[in-house]
Amino acid sequence: MTVKKIFRISELVKFIGVSRSMIYLYLNKKSKYYNAEFPRPIKLSERSVGWKYEDIERFINSRNYQ
Repeated sequence: MTVKKIFRISELVKFIGVSRSMIYLYLNKKSKYYNAEFPRPIKLSERSVGWKYEDIERFINSRNYQ
């Protein structure tokens, strides 16, 4: 069994260099910043979500995201 890295929102903010609110704007279909390619969070518990490291890495590599 391999351990998969999961980013919580605070780690994701530091890793990709955008604000917490911008991440949620990327996910909001009603936002002008909506990005259908941005990875969706996975539910970790009743009140928490996270993002798979592999999904974030793939997104960054596919777009040369800085």
